Amino acid sequence: MTFASLPPADRWAVLDRELPRLIANHVTAAAVDPSDEICVAEIAAKHGIGERAMVTRLQDLGGKPYQIGKGWFIRRKSYVTVLESAERSRG
Repeated sequence: MTFASLPPADRWAVLDRELPRLIANHVTAAAVDPSDEICVAEIAAKHGIGERAMVTRLQDLGGKPYQIGKGWFIRRKSYVTVLESAERSRG
């Protein structure tokens, strides 16, 4: 069910519950240099999976990896948000 399909009263309940977390994620991400980027291959090697699989996982968690030439990269700001999302999905 999407936010837009919820009845108006339920939307306020969802906002009350989710808004503090969303704000905290963006405040954390804002403290990171917006031009700083990470090579996705390094993240993938650290976690023991392939680069393309890591790109897919980052996208699934709300990240925005991008390709320049043959390599994939993600801005550190976006990666912070991905890590927060991964923590929530496991909890």
